[in-house]
Amino acid sequence: MTGRDLDPSTAFVKREPDGEYYLNHAATALLMGVDPSVLMQYYRDAGAGQAIYALPDTLRQAGIRRSKEFAAMTDSAEPDMGDALIYYARQDGVELVFEDMTGERITLCAKPFWRRDGGDARI
Repeated sequence: MTGRDLDPSTAFVKREPDGEYYLNHAATALLMGVDPSVLMQYYRDAGAGQAIYALPDTLRQAGIRRSKEFAAMTDSAEPDMGDALIYYARQDGVELVFEDMTGERITLCAKPFWRRDGGDARI
């Protein structure tokens, strides 16, 4: 399961059995400070068989900038990715879900009840 059963706007992080982490496009976008649609467009444009992980300079620079911002804010030379995801999910109003190696899911940041514009987020 890769989180496909979740709302695509939900940031999803999964710990794989080999110890590596899988981040969906919404989680990756949080770390880069870009809209998830920017990443999705890049993945579509990259096409099958191409190195989709070789991101263009503009996206890589956005991720580096966001990492430096979080490092400065936390006064840490090596900022924790999990802490950064939680912080930016709260800031950006994005639901963040973590799945461990056993398949258990934990909501690290709930979807906001109220939208920033004052409307109901459930609508």
